[in-house]
Amino acid sequence: MKIRMGFVSNSSSTSFTVYGIRLESEKEFEELTGINLYEFLSTSDLDDLGGNPAWDNGLYVGLVLSGEFEHTFRSDMREDETLAQFKQRVRDLLPETIPDDMIGTFSESFYDG
Repeated sequence: MKIRMGFVSNSSSTSFTVYGIRLESEKEFEELTGINLYEFLSTSDLDDLGGNPAWDNGLYVGLVLSGEFEHTFRSDMREDETLAQFKQRVRDLLPETIPDDMIGTFSESFYDG
């Protein structure tokens, strides 16, 4: 039998900053918009993130400003886009019935190890 001495990792981590909305549940989106969340997302450039019981902070709908998902970096901000333009693009993609005070920047992280 071999015994490994030293650092061994079989863990994963996720951390992201998203610009968009935070929901308690899928049902909240439907109550605000009259649209099923996943039907909306199937035709939208927006993503849903969250819903992980490990962080239990809800569901996020928007675009990733920056994030690392299991060792892979991701950003939905275009290279030629300012932060103001990025925010406006997200606002334009969200249904008009979403109140402006719900839209913001949200950060989350999770480590499974």
